[in-house]
Amino acid sequence: MTVPQQCSMVTLPVFRCKHTIPILSAMRGSALRFSELERRLSVKPSVLVRKLWLLQREGLVRADGWKYMLTETGEQITRLLTPIVSEVSPQALAEVLKCKWSKEILTSLLKGPRYSVELVNGLDGLSWKVASERLRKLQKHGLVAKTVQAETTPVRVVYSLTRKGKLLAWWLLSAGLTVQPQTIYKTL
Repeated sequence: MTVPQQCSMVTLPVFRCKHTIPILSAMRGSALRFSELERRLSVKPSVLVRKLWLLQREGLVRADGWKYMLTETGEQITRLLTPIVSEVSPQALAEVLKCKWSKEILTSLLKGPRYSVELVNGLDGLSWKVASERLRKLQKHGLVAKTVQAETTPVRVVYSLTRKGKLLAWWLLSAGLTVQPQTIYKTL
């Protein structure tokens, strides 16, 4: 089984949590004590205990005495995450991974800039409310750019991917975490 298959079949549910990627990234290459993790991540102890327990249950982390370290599977998945985490913040990546619509919006925008109405109508089941919320969060993380065309009547809003957004969208496709590449007809 390849790493992307492991990621999508075995561990994807744990990636819906905003703390998973920062925890795994912090542990890459070194064993850390609980207090070190808590200090590096600024996470409440009760949250960290629960997340470490879940990561252990998924086979990504193991405890060795007082230290926590990645398992072989955890190391493989962190290697998969490393190229994208060096460009996109772990928080932004976690935000995208935990939401179906964020992934779909990003990969839809690989086709090129889209008016907001094209995005909503092009993604079956996406409501205006969810689209607005997701686009706002994607903008906040620097993955999507918004351009207001005030010279037209009515005023139109166009969304496009930033460099980081393109990298993340292509990474999602290559990792098998969203729609199939054949649905994307325009390249970078």
